[in-house]
Amino acid sequence: MTKVCIFGSREFTDFNILDNKVNECLSEWGLSNVVIVSGMARGVDLLGVQYAKKYGLKVIPRPANWSLGKRAGYIRNEVMANEAEYFIGFSVADSKGTASMIKLVWLRQKPLKIFKFDKVIVENDKQVKTVVFEEFVKRES
Repeated sequence: MTKVCIFGSREFTDFNILDNKVNECLSEWGLSNVVIVSGMARGVDLLGVQYAKKYGLKVIPRPANWSLGKRAGYIRNEVMANEAEYFIGFSVADSKGTASMIKLVWLRQKPLKIFKFDKVIVENDKQVKTVVFEEFVKRES
């Protein structure tokens, strides 16, 4: 089983976009037998868990141990960067945690695809529109 990490901004909540983009990536990479590695934070991480449930995939949860203090998120990201083999990121504006994860994966020279969004429009506590700002591949296998 190939380990795929789906990570990104806590502000991103559009499951339909994530569903489509993850399917696109898995198809491009020729992956079918996958397990999802998740940091278990709200937003993209939990959407990755929802994606896994939709397709009957196993999830490897890697939540941050916040008793370690502010470095907990970075430590969790290092664990995921070492463990997973492929990475799909969703970033809204300037997400520091997402940027940290991108850097960790890039340094390990693992396949990484990023979808950047400049803003998320929310009305009545429901995300109604996600504006795609940029889409790029950092590294292919």
